[in-house]
Amino acid sequence: MVTRTRREFSDQDIAKIAHTYHAWRGKDGAGTYADVPGFCAAADLETIRGHGHVLTPGRYVGAKVAEEDDVPFAQRFAALRETLDGQFAEGDRLSTLIQTKLEKVTPNVWICWRWSLGKNDGLQARTMEEWSGIQKY
Repeated sequence: MVTRTRREFSDQDIAKIAHTYHAWRGKDGAGTYADVPGFCAAADLETIRGHGHVLTPGRYVGAKVAEEDDVPFAQRFAALRETLDGQFAEGDRLSTLIQTKLEKVTPNVWICWRWSLGKNDGLQARTMEEWSGIQKY
């Protein structure tokens, strides 16, 4: 995958697609065609009509059959939860670090651009105490 939505086909991918197409068309030497979940499916006109003539491949091809893994769900969930808890802790640490750095740059001063009735009233610098009394737009 080049990006989440774009894939560049390898020579093997192209050969697989070509072979599947030739088998579907019944070409000599191409073997017999078979639907492969997540890759290809042949749909008759009645099936297409049933989907309102929408030709989105996923409606017909479906999803690749998921392989069973040997890890029980409870164990897998516990590991994922541990990772998530670690990421939350790291997020809290980074948030505190950012707040500390910001306080060194602009200690307790908020700057806002105030607009009223479409006219610019200009920049205003306020301390945290003053900010709480300002009418919010």
